[in-house]
Amino acid sequence: MSLAILLLLAFVPLEKGTIPFIPKDMAVTEGHIYLLGERGLEIYELLGDSLQVIYSSESPLRAIDADPIFLYLLDREGLKVITRGAEGAGVLKGGRFRDVAVSRLGIVYLLRWEGDRLYVLDIGEEEFTLSSPAQRLECSPAGFLGLGREKEIDITDSRGIPLEKFTGDYRDFALGPGGLYVANEEGILRIDLESWPSSYRMISDSAIQLIDCNGDTVYYMNARGELYLTFPTN
Repeated sequence: MSLAILLLLAFVPLEKGTIPFIPKDMAVTEGHIYLLGERGLEIYELLGDSLQVIYSSESPLRAIDADPIFLYLLDREGLKVITRGAEGAGVLKGGRFRDVAVSRLGIVYLLRWEGDRLYVLDIGEEEFTLSSPAQRLECSPAGFLGLGREKEIDITDSRGIPLEKFTGDYRDFALGPGGLYVANEEGILRIDLESWPSSYRMISDSAIQLIDCNGDTVYYMNARGELYLTFPTN
């Protein structure tokens, strides 16, 4: 197969199924999709080209994230951790938090409800004050953080110290090995952290609402509830 054909296939989105509701948060691990809607949490298993619901709960949650072993949930009590089979829920840290992000090494980052402080849970616990309040939190495999505010996203180190800034409207964003992925009304923009601020439009779809990364794979969902994945090239 020629290189040109390989590059073409790398940008062709593969539809994995349709979700009967539009989630407000999404987390992805190998073989599993975690979706948080207005009524609660649903866990889907990826079986080839189809999706199968394996868990559903109507417990009110604020945010979710996942690593290969655990699912991290934010509710009114604080941060809870359960297995992929939705067993063994327990409060890891109490308090009011707005968002949670987990690194590939299992380091947990928490954004306080007011958006002004970042908590880092590793072997111990650290707390850092942010330069300005944030509303969203994401983590890259390399340990960089994305702090989302209205019409801007700060790329920071693991302590919340700003390194780069994206400015513009967005609906969702994710950090992966290839850089920052921004979903907006034009589709998905990819920004390489090593050649900031150069970017290109990876996917054109004005209906994209949610995006997440698992390794080199980018998952996204549009307003019709259609879930796709794609494999960006370097």
